[in-house]
Amino acid sequence: DIVKELINKCSPISLKELNNIVKFNTKDIIKKEIKDAKIVLVDGFICKNNYPIVFKRVNRLESFYRPIKNVYKKEIYHAIYKLVNHLNSIEVEKIIKMILLSLGYKKMNNDNYNYILNCIEFLIKEKVIFESEGVLYKDVV
Repeated sequence: DIVKELINKCSPISLKELNNIVKFNTKDIIKKEIKDAKIVLVDGFICKNNYPIVFKRVNRLESFYRPIKNVYKKEIYHAIYKLVNHLNSIEVEKIIKMILLSLGYKKMNNDNYNYILNCIEFLIKEKVIFESEGVLYKDVV
């Protein structure tokens, strides 16, 4: 059915976003999928069970973007980690701009900036990445 197909294609997807798309009560379907261990509900997001969370870019040629609150933080964590790990070092400002552009945002506002910055700060606090003088590193400097 349509709900299961949307979850398969769009996971992770916020429960609010799913309900906005489908326009009918998904509660029973979601409960059954959770009971059958096909999905998990984390922080208001539906994720396929035992499925890796990866960052989803948008096609820049289209004028589409996901509202920042509809982007699962683990997607952003994944993007930040992959960029820092690949480049070894990158300025905080630059990585925020890169991620927002990848999500389809053409302009940066305070809410979007702070959302990404909070994700960066979480990864620093968890010692996944490291920061020194506005530059992110994969290893302690």
